[in-house]
Amino acid sequence: MIPHAGEFGGADTVAAAVDVLGADRIHHGIRAVEDPALMTRLAAEAVPCDLCPTSNVVLGVAPAIGELPIRQLLDAGVPITLNADDQLFFGHGAADEYAAVRDACDLTDDELATIARTSADVSGAPAATRHRLHRGIDAWLASPV
Repeated sequence: MIPHAGEFGGADTVAAAVDVLGADRIHHGIRAVEDPALMTRLAAEAVPCDLCPTSNVVLGVAPAIGELPIRQLLDAGVPITLNADDQLFFGHGAADEYAAVRDACDLTDDELATIARTSADVSGAPAATRHRLHRGIDAWLASPV
């Protein structure tokens, strides 16, 4: 189960999704940063938050992608993924989200690769597919710009 929490509701909705629903992954979860103890818990329990930056801006969670607390989540060790939320409505695909976050949040290639690896790891894909994705991420990281 991957409940939606921590987009319109605050950190308490993320905590409730984990405590009450037993969620081991949160769709959105961006507002977990409102509770440092919750961020520590998400990191310790390796509960990923599937972030949707464009959606967060369009829906008023933050005025701009650069003002989303993505850096705080990464620095706290919370596993995150980057996702497109309703591509037809918001107009962005996953690659657009990576590019937007890279530029607005000043993420390094290593940080982007970590996010991409997390996405592969929590995808539910077979092990062979996850390994293939990791090899592709590693090849991208090793390629000259």
